[in-house]
Amino acid sequence: MNLFQQLAQKYSTPEKVQKLLMGFEYNGQKPDTMKSALRVWHTNTAHCVEATYFAAAILEHQGFPTLALSMESEDNIGHVVFLFQYDEYWGSVGRSKEPGLQGRRPIFKSVRDLVMSYFDEYVDDTGRLTAFQVLDLDDSESEWRSSLKNVWKGERYILNLQHQLLPAYEARYQKAITTFHRTGHCPTRSWW
Repeated sequence: MNLFQQLAQKYSTPEKVQKLLMGFEYNGQKPDTMKSALRVWHTNTAHCVEATYFAAAILEHQGFPTLALSMESEDNIGHVVFLFQYDEYWGSVGRSKEPGLQGRRPIFKSVRDLVMSYFDEYVDDTGRLTAFQVLDLDDSESEWRSSLKNVWKGERYILNLQHQLLPAYEARYQKAITTFHRTGHCPTRSWW
């Protein structure tokens, strides 16, 4: 039994993996890494893509496909989360330095609805969500599970994917940016 099969016995649901990731240090001090799932486990640190690799490596042993959701913004600050479906509802597992960009319980009827749950939290003076794409991590043909080196090939695959454009949602954006200017942040709610 490999490490991720063992972890899947203890962290058997997306919620349990999300809680585990929340205990890891956010990898903001070292943005020049793209660690595999194995290295995330050994360092207990992760940024969003690394956390996605880690969640996928565990949850595939519970029957979840190795899907990720990539989101793009107008200021070129993307975000990636592990994407899963439970019954007919979509959810995510994610790690971010921003509380509102963590994972989501499986309560969304479509991937687009899930993406829109990140919209308000993504708004600030420089950006808003503009596009998204669903991908299978295995299609990157990278060693995202167990490489001892940085997995830049996996990141390049995600960055080069054609993303589906979101409408501007101007009224929603104006409401969110007004809140941001008034409070210094957009409202954040706990999703788990």
